[in-house]
Amino acid sequence: MTDYDAAIALNREVQTSNTHWNTAEVFRQRPTLKPVLVSLLAYSVGKAPVLYLHATITEATDPDALVRITAFTEETIAIVTGFKSPSARVLSRSSLQAISIDEAPNLLSNDWSTSNALRLSLDYGEALGDVAMVTLGHELQTPKNVSELGTFLPTLQADLLR
Repeated sequence: MTDYDAAIALNREVQTSNTHWNTAEVFRQRPTLKPVLVSLLAYSVGKAPVLYLHATITEATDPDALVRITAFTEETIAIVTGFKSPSARVLSRSSLQAISIDEAPNLLSNDWSTSNALRLSLDYGEALGDVAMVTLGHELQTPKNVSELGTFLPTLQADLLR
């Protein structure tokens, strides 16, 4: 697989993570931002398979929205941020210090309308630099991404023991 093929595959995966990836105003106002972010992501993960990918846009209708893509490989976490000047940070998954489960579906209820309410905050301490926490889960994520996050949670918990 070429680098180009890898970037195309990652772009498809990002699209399945966020319901507004293709329609967000930030990408209409800045048409080169999306390819720049995906290219940074491709360089950040290299040839390693992505185990879980999460894309957030702070506000789909905001032309100045912050866009963040977080990708987990077997050994690393890549955080690609697009705002004024897009950048990527890659760190070891073993840097994880704590997981906060901020919101979770009510498992004892027959109300499945909250099934998309899984939200996590990951603390990587000093390894993140100026980024306070990595947050996973948001109101625009696709049902597929919600399910994948629930499945990936035990892997994150295992990272605490690395």
